[in-house]
Amino acid sequence: MKFKHRVIMTVSMLLAMVILFVVEIRLASIPDSGETKRKGRTGEAVAGSEDAVKGPPAGVNDEKAPTIDPRANLPRVPVGDPRFALGLGLVDLVHGAREGSKQLEGILSQLNRTGIQGPPRPPLPPHNLILENLRKQKPFLPDDGNDPFAQLRNESVGLESNRDLIKKRTIKEKYADLKTNLVRKYSDAVARKLSDALNHDDAGNKLGDVGHINETATPIKNSSEMAWEIWQKWVKPNYLYPEDAFWSDEMNQILNAMATAPITSFGVGHKGTQLKATMMLGEQKTAFKPMRYPRTEVITGDPYAGFDRHNGEIAGFHLDGILGFRIAPPVVGRRVNLTALKPVTSDTLMETFFIKDGNTCFFGKCYYCKPEEAACAKGEVMEGAVTLWLPEWYTLKTWRHPYQRTYRPGFQARWEHDSKYCRELMKPSSEYYYGILEFTETAIFDFLMGNADRHHYEVFAKAAKHGRLMHIDSAKSFGNPLHDEQSVLAPLVQCCRLRESTWQRLQALRSPPEGPLSKVLDTSLKRDPVYPILTPEHLVAVDRRHSIAMRVVEQCIKKHGRDEVIVSSWPQR
Repeated sequence: MKFKHRVIMTVSMLLAMVILFVVEIRLASIPDSGETKRKGRTGEAVAGSEDAVKGPPAGVNDEKAPTIDPRANLPRVPVGDPRFALGLGLVDLVHGAREGSKQLEGILSQLNRTGIQGPPRPPLPPHNLILENLRKQKPFLPDDGNDPFAQLRNESVGLESNRDLIKKRTIKEKYADLKTNLVRKYSDAVARKLSDALNHDDAGNKLGDVGHINETATPIKNSSEMAWEIWQKWVKPNYLYPEDAFWSDEMNQILNAMATAPITSFGVGHKGTQLKATMMLGEQKTAFKPMRYPRTEVITGDPYAGFDRHNGEIAGFHLDGILGFRIAPPVVGRRVNLTALKPVTSDTLMETFFIKDGNTCFFGKCYYCKPEEAACAKGEVMEGAVTLWLPEWYTLKTWRHPYQRTYRPGFQARWEHDSKYCRELMKPSSEYYYGILEFTETAIFDFLMGNADRHHYEVFAKAAKHGRLMHIDSAKSFGNPLHDEQSVLAPLVQCCRLRESTWQRLQALRSPPEGPLSKVLDTSLKRDPVYPILTPEHLVAVDRRHSIAMRVVEQCIKKHGRDEVIVSSWPQR
């Protein structure tokens, strides 16, 4: 955003200077007052002037000569024409140039008195949409009664063709005095308009004053820019934010920025099988998953059935933070106006937009995306989940999950019928050996949410097989609060290993004062702007599944002993 503001300010100043430059071109051909050839008392026209105005009859003094109306035959300068700045694409700035051109009429009327004519203004095509937009907008230059050309305009009305009067103060001298004032007034107007735009989100809500913008002062960062800087500083290879940051004001600032920062680009999602879009919030990249079901919808059938649930993605981030994993990027709910986003929507995504029953819909580009399964807004407003993108240096490597399902009816994966499957994974020669604790922790995380679709997982690329398993793409969760898919716990049941810190946290969240887990989760979810996120039935299911997971760990301890099951690290030393 900071770079874009500088570009806009620079272009604005250049546009103002173009107006001044055109005037200076006209003035360059005016001789100094002492050398100006004027009409004599004989009424002879100035040599070389095609539109010379007849002088007064012989014998009539200059003081009694009729005043020339400066508004007659006023030359039109094409600088104010909207097509002049069409290449810039800045409608507001073009409008400012038009208003500036009108205020130059005083100066141009004086040029007309000397016989210099500006080029005729070319007619605008009737289909010019920019002109239509300009007619609807308010004047860009400030209307505070301090017109920088008022003095010159007033003087020009009563100005007579008297050589001595012209010598006192030439048009060039008056122009030079007013030049600085014009630039200052115009640049201040640009600054005020930019400041007002920065202080409101895409829904028109005021975000807070970012101060007056000018060329010399140090740019003041708005809240979203500061939030992105916090995020960049927080991310580390083994966790995405500090241990005490989940409930912090800084985290709330990041979530607020994700929910309110202006959307500058809306495009096709990067990859995958489910519908998503890429959303730019200034310089920060995010992913947007649209709402597909109401909160109360119950998804039945296979444990991985149905579309992605945006509220599951939101709840997954909060649950990850409460359990102390800190490996899920921030996610927040947001409502966006799809019609308002069309100017910043990519052509590829726009091709998938259509109207159905008065609602704006789109189906995007993905493996399973098709028109009959489009996501639709309520009218123009669509709710969705915004996931914060990781920094560019945090590249991910994708692995096939060892407990992946076959996704084919009648065919089972080995882990589904071989209770000793994990013994192969726990051998040092196995490519999954170093990830045992990651698999068991993620199994508990997914089970609490009812997510049975963890077919692949991603880790920090430079960490390779020693990296943390990222808790991203949790949108197949919270589909059916009445069913507990216990097959998700297979890694914990078969491997019987769990990190000490995770076990302690699960115990603390079992009952007051820190628990129960559902209460803590709902409290955290109240920070989200589209709260409520989960229905009471889903919150009850979280506590029920929490108890089931605890019993599995207790059975492992009873069978193998606490020292073998609850470990501080893996491999054990």
